[in-house]
Amino acid sequence: MTKDVKEKDGNVEDNTLLLVKGCNGKPKEEVKEYVKKLSNAVIQTFYKHDSVKLRGVGAGAGNIADKAIIIAKEEVEKRGDKFLVDLSFTTVMFGDDPKTGILKKIVKIETKEEEKEEEEK
Repeated sequence: MTKDVKEKDGNVEDNTLLLVKGCNGKPKEEVKEYVKKLSNAVIQTFYKHDSVKLRGVGAGAGNIADKAIIIAKEEVEKRGDKFLVDLSFTTVMFGDDPKTGILKKIVKIETKEEEKEEEEK
């Protein structure tokens, strides 16, 4: 996204926020590569911060985010971890033009093993 795109309430730096762009008109292989890179970013951010936010405007960005989340979820579950996805609307400013976007927040769920470990401490 361009530099003039920001949250309506300001441009606060958030290390857990990933901006998702649509890929309309792009070759299929390029879209697949973007989804793969985005899913890797989701996994890395998840393990660094225990949460991730993906924000996009438009159906294309939403579809890309969904695919990346599914891929990331499968990989995270292979490692024995789990997460939930919470959806909400957000307002994104494109210059002076407000647009409604979708914010997908991923949060870690403690597994029964982790809960047991916490109790033993």
